[in-house]
Amino acid sequence: MSITYPVIDKVPYFPNLIRPKGGISDPLAKTNDTVMLKYNSLLEPKAKWIRVKGIAGLDTLISVYNQDGIKAAGLFDNRQFYTSELSVSLKQLGFNINGVQKIVYNIRINGAKPIEFRGQVSASDPATVEWLQKFQEHANARAARQAAPTDFWGEYVLAKK
Repeated sequence: MSITYPVIDKVPYFPNLIRPKGGISDPLAKTNDTVMLKYNSLLEPKAKWIRVKGIAGLDTLISVYNQDGIKAAGLFDNRQFYTSELSVSLKQLGFNINGVQKIVYNIRINGAKPIEFRGQVSASDPATVEWLQKFQEHANARAARQAAPTDFWGEYVLAKK
């Protein structure tokens, strides 16, 4: 079984999403809240679909507003961290609650599509050209790290009532 959220055709552009560790360095909470509201206003209209594979009786693509026992949501907080929530009923997963001893899951985060900065660096000052080239190399390396997939898993034993 596989559940993917969010399913977005065209990912919105989030300017300045590359941030230092710990979130935005701007100490003004109002600025942080403004950025959060902007990012969420770009994401929310596009994050309306959940892709489902391997669950009997469900279409491949379902709305986040479904009545099928699968719910998902996600938003940015005021430090530009994205949090996603997924809820799936045990019934949809095909578990007989009385017969299940443990549940094992795997969550995979595919990573962002890398944005590679290309083009000619044009400046007459050699020091500026060198700085721009180093910036371009640094930006490409950071984009490659953000594009790397990662995953984690868990195993739970269900307690009997």
